[in-house]
Amino acid sequence: MIEPEGPLVKDTNLMSPPALTRMLLASDGSTTYLLEALLGASLVIRVEQQRRMPASGLPKRIQDALTVSPYDTVISRRSQLRQDNGGLVSVNHVVTRWSPDDVLVEIMTNDEEPIGRAMRRCEMAQFRRIIDAGVCVWKLDQPSRPCAFKEYVIMRDGIPEIYVHETFNPDHVPVSAAIAT
Repeated sequence: MIEPEGPLVKDTNLMSPPALTRMLLASDGSTTYLLEALLGASLVIRVEQQRRMPASGLPKRIQDALTVSPYDTVISRRSQLRQDNGGLVSVNHVVTRWSPDDVLVEIMTNDEEPIGRAMRRCEMAQFRRIIDAGVCVWKLDQPSRPCAFKEYVIMRDGIPEIYVHETFNPDHVPVSAAIAT
C-alpha cells in the first residue's frame, strides 16, 4: 500500500519551487484540471484501496479538517492519478463522510473518474480550502527525492466535504532543491 502522507519537510534552506508548482499548490480549483493543463494530457485514476471505516481510525488532523467525530463513518480512498501511458503523476489519500444517499459517496466510490472531473460533470459548486502545502519526500524512487504536496478540503455550501492529501511526482511537478539526509 502506498502511504502518501510522509514526514513533512519544513526546511528553510529549501529554495522556492518553480512558478508552475507554486501556482498548483496555491490554487483553490480542481487539481486534476491543473495537472492535465500542466502535462498536456488527460489523467486517469487508479484506486489502490478504498474502504468504509470509523473516523476514529483517521489521524485527528483529518477528523478536524472534515469536522467529523470519531463515531462517524467515513470512506477512505488511496489512489493515484496517472497519464494514459501509465506514468504516475500523483499519489492521493482522499476521505469523505459516508452517507448512503449522498452524491459525494457516489463520486468517491467511482473508480473510473477522478474526483475533480466527476464534481464538474455533476455541476457541483465547490472550492478547495488549503490546509497545507510544501515539500515532503517522494518515497517511490530509490533514493527518495523531495516532492511537492498539497493538503486541502473540498468545500461545498460552506461545509468541508472531502479531505485530500496529494503528493506529486517530482518528474512532473518539480521542486528545485534537494533534501539533506
